[in-house]
Amino acid sequence: MFIVGVRRLRIAAAVLLACLALNLLIPALVSAQRALPLPSTTTATYDGPVPYSLEVSYTRGATRGEVAIEARMLIDATEHRDSYTARADTALPVDDRPGLTYLFPAVPRPRSYPYADPFASGAVPLDYVGPGNVAGVETYQYRAVVDEGDYQAERIIDLERRTGRVLDETWSTADGLFRLSEESRRAAVDTARGSVRMLRGFEVLSWLSRAVAVLTLAWLAVAVARR
Repeated sequence: MFIVGVRRLRIAAAVLLACLALNLLIPALVSAQRALPLPSTTTATYDGPVPYSLEVSYTRGATRGEVAIEARMLIDATEHRDSYTARADTALPVDDRPGLTYLFPAVPRPRSYPYADPFASGAVPLDYVGPGNVAGVETYQYRAVVDEGDYQAERIIDLERRTGRVLDETWSTADGLFRLSEESRRAAVDTARGSVRMLRGFEVLSWLSRAVAVLTLAWLAVAVARR
């Protein structure tokens, strides 16, 4: 009986160590799932009064934890380029840019952020306006209004709540309304759904490992009390 008891104790200890290891590993897996792959390039097209496409490249910055961002916009065959460096963890610029532009926090919050429109010189508030939904995926919706001399614009951006990915965007200017094309929205939603499934799986695994640890500790307490 003593040998059996020792074996059970060893099994219980192994279960507790496995649960502890999982709970230490899962946060790293979650961070890796939310992290922007470097290097990577995203492309998007917009429906509007004239052809508009956006290509953004992300590479490792000169300093650890930074992301170098290069954007190429093609509006009615006219090319516009933009670049800056941001912190990977907050998406906030580390240079003289006053706010977010192409990269957003991996876990967006229902609050305001400083936003730097690529066609304006300063920053404006990117205000949280409420929950949204793009093709069944829950989002936080934000709105920025720019009024700077000859340039007036409104941007409405839907960010996936667990990853910060842009799932939809409208850009209203004096020239008309541009919106992320259906093809680009569908591609963004498909990518987001895969990430959300993984994150939910990690959450379930974390909850299960904690439940197993609690049950194992309860069993140990009962076993010790009966000795």
